[in-house]
Amino acid sequence: MQRPDLVVGHRITVPERFIVDLAGLPEPRVNPVIRHPSGHPWFEPDLAIPEFRVSIQYEGEELHSTPVSVRKDVRRSEITEQLGWLEVRITADHMGDQGRRGIQRIQCVLVQQGWRPENPTAHS
Repeated sequence: MQRPDLVVGHRITVPERFIVDLAGLPEPRVNPVIRHPSGHPWFEPDLAIPEFRVSIQYEGEELHSTPVSVRKDVRRSEITEQLGWLEVRITADHMGDQGRRGIQRIQCVLVQQGWRPENPTAHS
């Protein structure tokens, strides 16, 4: 059964949310509004770990392969960077083997942003 908090933007189910929880990483927020320092809404990632300024985007082929969506994704990445966040882009290829590659990518970016695991996970 699908958990309601796993359904995010569009029609995408974000399986990494559950895997991130299991891996002992900081709990991500689903579709939070990230604001510009002026207070205006700026972008809304699939998942975010705000205390470390990490956004996680699940790039499904159906919704992220058109020329318009590619331009939108590039612009979102630019905005993310301008605001001092790092973006982790995850695809279905990262989700095999219980999400090992996705977890490693998220862990690496979290460490770059100052996070230290209390107990390194089996996914490391």
